[in-house]
Amino acid sequence: MKTVKIKHYTENKNGYTVAIGNGITKDFVNKKHCLKFLADTNRFLTNKLHEVNFILSDLQVMYRRNWFYFDNLKSAAAEMYSLERICIFNLSGIEEKMDLLVSRSGYENGNHFVFSHFRSIFSLLIDTIKILQKLQLKKSSAVEVHKLEVLYIRVIQIEKELLFYDGTLSKEQLDADEIFTRNRMKAV
Repeated sequence: MKTVKIKHYTENKNGYTVAIGNGITKDFVNKKHCLKFLADTNRFLTNKLHEVNFILSDLQVMYRRNWFYFDNLKSAAAEMYSLERICIFNLSGIEEKMDLLVSRSGYENGNHFVFSHFRSIFSLLIDTIKILQKLQLKKSSAVEVHKLEVLYIRVIQIEKELLFYDGTLSKEQLDADEIFTRNRMKAV
């Protein structure tokens, strides 16, 4: 299974320090707490990557469903042709960034690479959503516009969660994690 595996920390005279790519630095007095923080962070980042993957999947379906509305280069509406090229570039770029995020998370600078790749992914997602919204507005398809708005809000929410992540989990996240773990144990 593809997961985020950041693992780098520094040892100093006061204990251990972990710096992650959103600007957060955490200090620990013992290695066990440091490694637990890294494991919790990896689990959190992997969950966010799964959410991004679901959004990407929805966008790909939406793009394919609307593929016929984009124009050929031969038509007078060359703008729609270039917007389609941007969508194709963005969707493949997101996939590439997701692969890099997973494969390079264990690198020496992986703690920072992960957040850098997430930022690029969010930018590409938002750009693609805006293009598809523009297409839907031309078709006067309110339902599709609202679906895209929901995806946009979800992207912004995930981006905010990553930006402010500091290793502390909310009660809702802890409850969800406990339920997930309990259900997983039943399945085994």
